[in-house]
Amino acid sequence: MTKRAEMLHVMLERNLFSYANVLWIYRRDNFQDGYVKDLKRLRKNLEATIDWLDDLIKEVGK
Repeated sequence: MTKRAEMLHVMLERNLFSYANVLWIYRRDNFQDGYVKDLKRLRKNLEATIDWLDDLIKEVGK
């Protein structure tokens, strides 16, 4: 695995863990204020994360 592929993998791993943690916290706290706002921000961040996933697939597929 190249250094770039490893970097992309770690970024994906951290982001997905963070997103799951945010969702768990909202569920634990009975979906308090700001939930929809944070979901919209999460969606935007997920789009960037998917782009990184595409880059990782290309990188390891070389």
